[in-house]
Amino acid sequence: MIFSEFLVACWNKTPRTHQYQIPERRVAWRKFNRGEMTWTVESLKDACEKYFWRDDFASTFRELTTLRGQLGNALNIGSERDAGELVHEIFRWGGVGRGKNLDWVKESVNSHSLCTSIKDAVRLLKNREGNLDRFGGFEPGLLPMNSSMTKVYAAADPQEFLIIYDGRVGAALAHLARLFLEQQKAPNVPPELNYHWGTSRSAATSARDPRNPSTAQYSFPRLFAPSPDFHHATDARRASFLISKCARACEVSPRSFEAALFMWGYRAA
Repeated sequence: MIFSEFLVACWNKTPRTHQYQIPERRVAWRKFNRGEMTWTVESLKDACEKYFWRDDFASTFRELTTLRGQLGNALNIGSERDAGELVHEIFRWGGVGRGKNLDWVKESVNSHSLCTSIKDAVRLLKNREGNLDRFGGFEPGLLPMNSSMTKVYAAADPQEFLIIYDGRVGAALAHLARLFLEQQKAPNVPPELNYHWGTSRSAATSARDPRNPSTAQYSFPRLFAPSPDFHHATDARRASFLISKCARACEVSPRSFEAALFMWGYRAA
């Protein structure tokens, strides 16, 4: 069995129950979870059906679909101002986009380079063999890749092939890769399954980050390791090809598969 086959099987049944506690501050999420404090799933399909990000899956991605269409129009006509405003809207939708990301968007609009940069990023991420060295941060001529910009690039892809690879999706893929490797009794993590995961906001108050899927035998790197933009772009491209393949096999949309991973990865230790 290969990892893609394992993920396809996980759509209907995962090797083990996955559960975690919903924080008390997330009142709307707990209400959506029928008042239960514990979020529990037996499959990735379960995880998609129990998706919540301010609202359920249908409502949340209906808003993103609208933003996707508007951003696509702005990019097609080369409207820097409209594209900049829509990037801000996508940041708002995702609850991200602070500091340097905002500065980069503003500077790119002012230099009339935002539309070209976004289209270049989408093209590079969709090219399986393309060089990703340009993903190097906020310096002129480079492209940023982080949990904010991955949402923009995914929204800018007219074919909806690119997934949103944030810290939660990375944690889910790494955790599921670990379960697969344990099942296969593999000696270590092979390079093709070495997914980077992102830290949670509760990491500062925990002895161990609840999104860290690593064990003594299977170690997975954090997204904020050296050359974070390059590694983030590499994982986003690799995951997009993987999820596209798995979604076709499960006869669901890649966005549904991504949503399931997003929910799974809230806690992945």
